[in-house]
Amino acid sequence: MSSNWQITPAQLSASALLGLCSTAMLSPADAKLAGPADLSAGPTAIRPANWVKATDFPSDALDKGQKGTVNFSIAVDATGAVYRCEIVRSSGTPSLDERACLLMKRKGRFKPALDKHGNPIPSEHTRRIAWDTKAPLTSSYDVVATVQALASGKKAADFSVRQIVSADGTVESCGIERSSGDADIDRQACKLASQLLPPPKIRAADNTPIRGLRVSRLALLVDDALKGAALP
Repeated sequence: MSSNWQITPAQLSASALLGLCSTAMLSPADAKLAGPADLSAGPTAIRPANWVKATDFPSDALDKGQKGTVNFSIAVDATGAVYRCEIVRSSGTPSLDERACLLMKRKGRFKPALDKHGNPIPSEHTRRIAWDTKAPLTSSYDVVATVQALASGKKAADFSVRQIVSADGTVESCGIERSSGDADIDRQACKLASQLLPPPKIRAADNTPIRGLRVSRLALLVDDALKGAALP
């Protein structure tokens, strides 16, 4: 479901998500994953390549040669419409930040997230637009965690989880949204998410807490592989 944007005055290409750094130990304890009857799913972008074009680059920033990457959180309602966009990390240029959220609200459209019964549900997740710049590796994730070792022997792995959260902030269920490609890591994905991510909170348009789904992307790096790991 990930579709993010690197935009220059002449080019549009795929990019990644927001990254924060944390440290964790990868324990052998298994996390409880969604069962086969669980129909939950994160939101799916509808034709995201049409959302951000080269012509959307703010003219004032273009004239001044201003660049930057803006990370933002978007809330999607049960019909698939974006009803809120909040800046998580500013590009440093107000017009670039404002244009990013304007485009998401105006053009962003999704197949809505689903709860475990297959019913549409509000959701939140993080995306980014890189306005004529390249963001570092760690800006691709909600969390980047260092571990002592991975059972697969790999130096790095990444995955996405979806958490369904009640209005009071309780995580009702957690499942794999995007597999790491490693069964051992996938079994522990939800446990790691609960340890590393801040408590997910879904809010309505009037800012009141509601039941919803949060999608987060995490990366695991062995020791100091943070500097050179090649992640998907």
